[in-house]
Amino acid sequence: MKTITIHSLQAIVMMMLLSGILLSAEPATTRPGKGAARRPASWYGPPPTKKIVYKKVGERELSLHVFEPAGQKPTAKRPAIVFFHGGAWAIGDPNQFYYQCDYLAKRGMWAASAEYRLTAPGAGVKIADIVIDAKDAVRYVRSHAGELGIDPDRIAAAGGSAGGHLAAATAVVPEENSPGTVSGKANLLVLFNPALFYPSAGKTVTLEQFTKDTPPAILFYGTRDDMLQYGMDCLAQSRRLGFTLRLFTAKDAGHSFFNDQPWRDRTLWEADRFLAQHGYVEGPPTVEPRSGKWQLDAVKEPPEPK
Repeated sequence: MKTITIHSLQAIVMMMLLSGILLSAEPATTRPGKGAARRPASWYGPPPTKKIVYKKVGERELSLHVFEPAGQKPTAKRPAIVFFHGGAWAIGDPNQFYYQCDYLAKRGMWAASAEYRLTAPGAGVKIADIVIDAKDAVRYVRSHAGELGIDPDRIAAAGGSAGGHLAAATAVVPEENSPGTVSGKANLLVLFNPALFYPSAGKTVTLEQFTKDTPPAILFYGTRDDMLQYGMDCLAQSRRLGFTLRLFTAKDAGHSFFNDQPWRDRTLWEADRFLAQHGYVEGPPTVEPRSGKWQLDAVKEPPEPK
């Protein structure tokens, strides 16, 4: 019988954790032992209104997949939201959030799902590079607000898992631009099981970066997601420093639960209410989540440290 060293065991554990994040990526209905069937085309929702290149890195163009409200005009000054897909910073596609973008565009917001570089083997891309992509996506939207019909002071960032980490990074990672450069900081955060402090991301986002100046944020986690602790830590930080943060949990749900019904509409319904509270949409949500036991629980206070 072979002996498993501590080093080997750590590597195995890390692979298991990475696999958990990869399963939250957009396109697959992957379940352990059942292969990787693609989701049906209807799952993604309608295609974007258009695509806009926001950045070019070498020969690679990075685009925003845009969903515009009906009758959008440059003079509109609508609130905007930019989504970042999940996939452990290594896989995934902006179509993961077409459904949410389409819904919010119909609610009057300018919405987009962003492409960004991936840490594929041999690509030479680090997660810190992707954080720059995310901030540049928000920066592009703000710097072109006049022609896009966007209010530059109402730009939200949203995302799931690794994409939630990137969305948060746009708001909390310090700007490293020359004076006078347009800010890439989001004004509001909508985060679905964000991998905020995941070890493989290094210290690209840290709890200390969540300061009193952190914009209002709403976070969703399943109670069976180990990353829920990140949300609890942020909630405790918000209580200490006074910034607005709301945390909701889905009982007995795991990582990436928000991708599938009934949680998809339930989290979108709660996100809509949050956006309305901060003046990004008007009126009650138009999505109709399933009634019954499928409820999100608001976490008022983090648990006491053991």
